Amino acid sequence: MFKHSYFQHIKILFIRLSLLIGLFQIARVYFFVRNFSKFSETNTAEILWAFFVGIRFDLVSIGIFNSLFILLSILPFNFINKTTYQKFLKWLFIVINSLLFLSNLLDSEYFKFTQKRSTFDVFELIGSPDFTHMLSGYILNYWFAFVITLASSYLLIKLYPKASLKVWPKATVRFLIKQFLSIAFILLAFFAIIRGVDHRPITITSAAKFANVQTVSLVLNTPFTIVNTFNKKGLENKQFYTKKELETIYSPIKKFSYTKKRDLNVVLIILESFGKEYSHLYNPQSPGYMPFVDSLSQKSLRFKYSFANGKRSIEALASIFNSSPSLMDKAYIISPYSANKTKGLAYLLKEEGYYTSFMHGGANGTMEFDKFCYMSGFDDYYGKNEYDNPKDYDGNWGIYDEPYLQYAVKKMSGFKQPFFNAIFTLSSHHPYAIPEKYKNKFPKGSSVIHESIGYADYALKRFFDAAKKEQWFNNTLFILTADHTSISKQYYYQKSLGSYAVPIIFYQAQDSSLVGESSKLMQHINIMPSILDYLHYNKAFYAIGNSVFDHSESSFIINHINGRYYFTNHNIYSIFFDNSTKAIYQFKKDSLLQHNLIKNDSILNRYNRTSLPLFKAILQTYNNDLIHNRTFPDSEYYSTKD
Repeated sequence: MFKHSYFQHIKILFIRLSLLIGLFQIARVYFFVRNFSKFSETNTAEILWAFFVGIRFDLVSIGIFNSLFILLSILPFNFINKTTYQKFLKWLFIVINSLLFLSNLLDSEYFKFTQKRSTFDVFELIGSPDFTHMLSGYILNYWFAFVITLASSYLLIKLYPKASLKVWPKATVRFLIKQFLSIAFILLAFFAIIRGVDHRPITITSAAKFANVQTVSLVLNTPFTIVNTFNKKGLENKQFYTKKELETIYSPIKKFSYTKKRDLNVVLIILESFGKEYSHLYNPQSPGYMPFVDSLSQKSLRFKYSFANGKRSIEALASIFNSSPSLMDKAYIISPYSANKTKGLAYLLKEEGYYTSFMHGGANGTMEFDKFCYMSGFDDYYGKNEYDNPKDYDGNWGIYDEPYLQYAVKKMSGFKQPFFNAIFTLSSHHPYAIPEKYKNKFPKGSSVIHESIGYADYALKRFFDAAKKEQWFNNTLFILTADHTSISKQYYYQKSLGSYAVPIIFYQAQDSSLVGESSKLMQHINIMPSILDYLHYNKAFYAIGNSVFDHSESSFIINHINGRYYFTNHNIYSIFFDNSTKAIYQFKKDSLLQHNLIKNDSILNRYNRTSLPLFKAILQTYNNDLIHNRTFPDSEYYSTKD
């Protein structure tokens, strides 16, 4: 009876933890159903396998987040038999695991926007002006996730097995040894589960060893990706090439040979969530929700293949203004490298006599935009605080796009020329609020975002209508793009390549040569060098991207999610992780990425000769320059020759 009295606690512990495996699988089913379109081309066997191997990652989360509960459950002392102690354990178990369950459910919704499981940097938002909006928005729009969590918590309470509470008599030496060995075995078992048995601990990228690229997100769980990126070290120093070898493959130091510069104003407009999927011009299968952007694109230099370098607004700024892609888990703005010395677009134009400003109708401090802008050399930041009519507040994020863009025109008309002004819109951000007077004016389409895209597009049209009347208009270069894509219905735009597809256009009213569609690969990090090239800037500067007007450089696209790198060069789209290439596609022929050509010797050899060296050179440059704070042309590293 004595032996049973203690060891039944261990047996009960395993039963309790087994309930959590079922709970995590319910969350995985929810994730699968809510994001079914992402897996629509994956066969049943691969889905079932993802559910099975996902248990391995679930056990890690269960072990880490329940470590205190596990330890308190196996203490070899009589007080664990007390009713109050067992009640404490029960509620500790319920609260912790209900929160884990809720995080999986909420991230199933957030995944639609980011295309990846959330990492620890989501907690960077706590205390920011965005956090309250996001939390309230989630509660209102995804209330059913909270209801499901409450129902699951109730189920856990009902199924939670009770221990037999019997006071133990004095223990023998033999039994104490058994207790000690049992505790040691349990702790070692859970350590093995958490740590894994490989040479390296199980990580986010380990999921790709067990499943294909399409089902990695299904294998993972949100608590795992969050804890796996907690206090994560910075970038890893890369040494694929020596400095001399690197110089023959790729260099981030650019310099154009011009004798006379163009004193044009520059207005760069970043449209919230304007993915190409919503355009009829770029996506003929769509009825089109951005008619003005489409019409302006036809009068501009546009790109058949144009992409963002990240999936979040917070990642877009460094890519666009500093030509620095998002190739790490943390966004640059909140990374350990955010205080590095940089000389981005605003800094360089300011040195050339430009007045530089950034406008965003959101609350000052949102997404750390204001801090980034001041660190990047902008003279002024105009946020919600500077806007003088609170009646135009949308009740969520900031000022509605139409009045704010009219405000932007008026402000620019008072700027000293030449000026560089960046404008970031917001009305097409969740929860997609539009003014009451415009309700039912724009097509609602098949997604909640479509109506707000129509409104934001109309606001942009009104902006250009007003700007055309100003004397500075004809002397201004306009660049339009989107920060990232958003909710997708079509399969191509849910895939890893199409999920980054955004319009990028260059418009100058007096330049008829800046019209037409280019087939060059275009991305956010190419915007900065392209602007400088167009303005005939002739000093050295640092940029990971290349100018689309410079035909001597090889064009490429680079992206990163959860340890996986996506690199596009020529007609090749490749996936690289764990220090090797895992997939190669001819993306122009195979836009849905259905035929992995990694075993095609001819294509693989050509890739190894051309695309792979360029990718490795860019990755080495990006990592090492950020680590050693040398992302500027006059750093000792770049000003000193070997």
